[in-house]
Order: sequence, then C-alpha cells, then structure tokens
Amino acid sequence: TDRRLRRIRLITEILKKLDFRVAAKEDVMEASLLKIARTDIESRLKIMGKLTAYTKQLDMVMYNDAVTDMFIEDFVRDHMPQH
Repeated sequence: TDRRLRRIRLITEILKKLDFRVAAKEDVMEASLLKIARTDIESRLKIMGKLTAYTKQLDMVMYNDAVTDMFIEDFVRDHMPQH
C-alpha cells in the first residue's frame, strides 16, 4: 500500500542521514554502513533502536507525503545529534 511505501521512504531518508548506503525497491529496502568507527556504530545503533520504535505504528498516520516529511523532520530533530 501507499502507507507501507511511505514508511520505507521515511526509514530510507533517515538512514541516509546516518550515512547508510540505502537501496529501496517497492516495499523492500537494504542498507549498509561501511568503514565507520566503533563509537559511531554504537551511536547509530541507539538511533536505529529509536527508529524501530518510532516507525512501528506509523503506517496508519502517514496518509500523504507531507505527513511523511513531517515525521522524518521530527525524528531527525528529536533523535539525531546535529552536525
């Protein structure tokens, strides 16, 4: 459904901001992170744990792309350190 695709887009955009290489096709995505320091991996794992909880029930509320963009911005603002 469109909502599942929006969830994939949300996760993809956030992982890209975490320097992951991301490939998504329809509702399937693959992400990798290469050549990164252990401390950076640990901080990203913490953020990914938050992302898992954050996205768990979002399908129902992401009814258009503007709402999806808002959730991406909210997550980045609330859970990711500013560079």
